[in-house]
Amino acid sequence: MWYSLSAIAVDLDGVLLRDTFSPILQRLVRRYGGHYSRQLEARLFSCTQRLAAQALIDELDLALTPESVIADYFACRAEYLIDHDAGLLPGAAAFIARLSRLDVRLICYGGLEEAQIDAAFAPCRPAFERYVCTDAFRPGVVEIVRDILDEPPQQVLFIDDVNRVASAAQALGCPFIGITGDHPLPWQAEAMAQQGVRFRLDAVSQISDALLRQIARDPACCYLPRAQWATSAAELANR
Repeated sequence: MWYSLSAIAVDLDGVLLRDTFSPILQRLVRRYGGHYSRQLEARLFSCTQRLAAQALIDELDLALTPESVIADYFACRAEYLIDHDAGLLPGAAAFIARLSRLDVRLICYGGLEEAQIDAAFAPCRPAFERYVCTDAFRPGVVEIVRDILDEPPQQVLFIDDVNRVASAAQALGCPFIGITGDHPLPWQAEAMAQQGVRFRLDAVSQISDALLRQIARDPACCYLPRAQWATSAAELANR
């Protein structure tokens, strides 16, 4: 255990690897003739594939089955990856190497099957105890803490780019760092600010050892007092 932090769980897409989920979703929504909105994004992010597909059907009034929407998404993904990089974000490999030197358990997670992860991640994979596919139980915070790690919630730090995960971590009592710099739209960062997430960074390279020590000593520091949530959101909106 490193101070009082026993485990760190890191999301892949948009945190360690380039965000492919949101641009592919935007492309798919346009293909269906719809408008990609803040409301739609909130319904789609960190949901199971089937729930996200049903949300698309409901929001866009599509005469499709969830299975066909999922198939369309992965077809769109295959097209997108032909000419877009889905590999490691700048600074991610160095950050993983730095984490691996800490006396904490490391896991990584995401909504894809492990075989679908970009090959550029392969050299970094041994640093992690395991990869957890969370598609069956999104957002997955409770299951990762309780069933996979079996650690006290306040000792498990989550690093993610989606506010649904931040909200679940906060509700369970887990510390959280938001990484939203690779998103094409600011909505997740804004939602985190409205949720009182204190640490919202552009990249994992900005997570210093000093910040990790601060969180290890005081996990509750990751969240602002409720009275300050509106001020935090307003400050972000005015940047």
